[in-house]
Amino acid sequence: PAGRRAGCGPARPQPERGRSTRPPGFRPRVRGPRFRVKRGQPEENRMAIGDDDKAQGAWDKMKGKVKKAYGEIADDPQKKAEGSLDKAKGTFEEKKGDVKSRIAGKLDET
Repeated sequence: PAGRRAGCGPARPQPERGRSTRPPGFRPRVRGPRFRVKRGQPEENRMAIGDDDKAQGAWDKMKGKVKKAYGEIADDPQKKAEGSLDKAKGTFEEKKGDVKSRIAGKLDET
């Protein structure tokens, strides 16, 4: 046969056009999120100390505002109270993150 080298064994059948050669049920390995910081990564890729608390606090404050507004619209005192609590929790988290970043800044100065 033309185009085949001698001694290479039988020719493999080619898959039909548009069909995968992977076995049925095959799922490729999914990689985790790219924002995770590994130990060996440089310092500029790391989140600053306290920033995660500030972000969580901002999220909780927004969630609290939405819950409180819903409680007022729906005349639901429990949702209104939950919203106030979430808003206070968010304020606390933001303050905690601010204090952490200030302490880390002071420690870096020394």
